[in-house]
Amino acid sequence: MLNLNRFLLLINFQKRKLFPIFLPLFLGGCVIGGTILVSDPRVDGSESSHLNDTGIIEVDGITVSVKPENYKPGIAGGGLIIPLIPLSLGEPVKREGLDFNVVVQFETSERSFTFHPNEVALTLNNKTYMPVAVIGPILKRQPALETQSALPGHNWYCDYNDKDFSVQGLSESLAVSTGCYVLKFSTITPDPEQHFSIKINGLIRDGRQIKIPMLYFSGKNHGMFTILG
Repeated sequence: MLNLNRFLLLINFQKRKLFPIFLPLFLGGCVIGGTILVSDPRVDGSESSHLNDTGIIEVDGITVSVKPENYKPGIAGGGLIIPLIPLSLGEPVKREGLDFNVVVQFETSERSFTFHPNEVALTLNNKTYMPVAVIGPILKRQPALETQSALPGHNWYCDYNDKDFSVQGLSESLAVSTGCYVLKFSTITPDPEQHFSIKINGLIRDGRQIKIPMLYFSGKNHGMFTILG
């Protein structure tokens, strides 16, 4: 069954309601499925038109998503047709007890945006934090597979190394194109179930501040399937 031509398909049912389309594929191979606990974003009702059902904000010629690095794989299983045998769906992001990293993703075809990372604000346990270091822009993107596919936001991600964080970049006006910035906050990484909010300030277009709605995060299980055929 597992050969050089194996077919890997990942479906995030929180993002895409494609079960009727892909049901026949389930019958032709092994299925590994389960859940992942993530910090899921929402906005106030008056701002709901800016946040789509995949967790992406659309505003003024650019899309923005925010991915807290604190997710945890949940229940998983595998089987010939439906997931029955308990399995591990993946490793949790290993940041327990470490500073809180948050990935900010931008996607745009325009060249008129800049970003000031030091203006982003995290509110956690009634305390507000500003970034203490930044990585970016990271322009090399990877397709979102396996665990990454279940996270709210853009369907791609950026690899990074903690050694690349810079304090100097915080105070700079950084060019924005399609890619990522990683912000480090000097507070212990919260559990996905914990409530917090993030305000993306500092996004500028032609000298004008772009208003991004406040994002409120709380724990939510997202489903995903891997089909091996």
